[in-house]
Amino acid sequence: MRIRTILAAAAVPAALAASLLGATAASAAPNPNPGNGAVVITSQTQADNLMNTNQGVINKNVDVPAGAAVQLRYVDIKGNLSVEGKLSLASSQIEGNATVSGPGAGLSLFNDPGNHFYRNLTVNAAGGYYDSSYINTGLGVYSDGQQVDGNLTFTNNTGSRLSYNADPGSMTVNGNFTYSGNALPYAGGLTVLGSSSIS
Repeated sequence: MRIRTILAAAAVPAALAASLLGATAASAAPNPNPGNGAVVITSQTQADNLMNTNQGVINKNVDVPAGAAVQLRYVDIKGNLSVEGKLSLASSQIEGNATVSGPGAGLSLFNDPGNHFYRNLTVNAAGGYYDSSYINTGLGVYSDGQQVDGNLTFTNNTGSRLSYNADPGSMTVNGNFTYSGNALPYAGGLTVLGSSSIS
């Protein structure tokens, strides 16, 4: 009886150690589903496949990681959109929230009909992309009919600007607009139906 107790007691630390080792190995393994199962687009070939599959409907979150530079046209993203690289977006629908952030992040909006963001669009600390200007562009509006149903937040973009091409180029923000901590003052041009906080 005593031998059994000693063996059982010895087995507990061994099982605990195995459990801890297993947890460490699992946490060190790469996450197979970044962004809660997001579709990660690293090349234009992947983007083309998405545009040509299921009539451009993407039923997941979408992530454009740092270093990627891709274009999406006529897609319907049912989830959230995260951009840490450069994304050129044409005549598409984003049904979740959209976030642009990171040293090389930038979002270019073009084509008429424009892109439709059903929720919020946030551009924060985005380094932007070269757009024939002395400062990079974090968010570029190059065609008419761009629409944000939620809030547009453009903050802390010390390396990039909000580029608004008024001819053509229009964006309507149905929610609120926040502009603060950026390299350049707000130059105007957006149609904001909610309140504006500009500093």
